[in-house]
This record gives sequence, C-alpha cells and structure tokens, in this order.
Amino acid sequence: MPSRPFRLRDHLFAIVAIKLVALFAIWWTFVRDARVDVGTGDAASRLLSDPGTQESPQ
Repeated sequence: MPSRPFRLRDHLFAIVAIKLVALFAIWWTFVRDARVDVGTGDAASRLLSDPGTQESPQ
C-alpha cells in the first residue's frame, strides 16, 4: 500500500515535467524571436496620455 502514493506522485511529476517541456518548446518555436521596438517617445506619450481618451482595443 505505501508504494501507491509514490507512484501517483511520480506520475504527476512526469505529467508536470512534460507540460513544462511542451510550453518551453512552444515558446521557443513561436515567441523567442518576437521583439517589439519601443522608443522613449512612444512610451512617454503612452504613459502621459489621458486614460479617458484612449481607444479600446476591439
């Protein structure tokens, strides 16, 4: 009987490890090279603008 919780724990650990590897592979494939260039003027204008006048991203 004591071996059963260890087996369950090992299975859960393996599933979590496989999911982490899959997430890393997806990130490596699709997101790794994605870059957004933000200039200081763009950032300043965005931060200093009135929140009531910004467009909603629809």
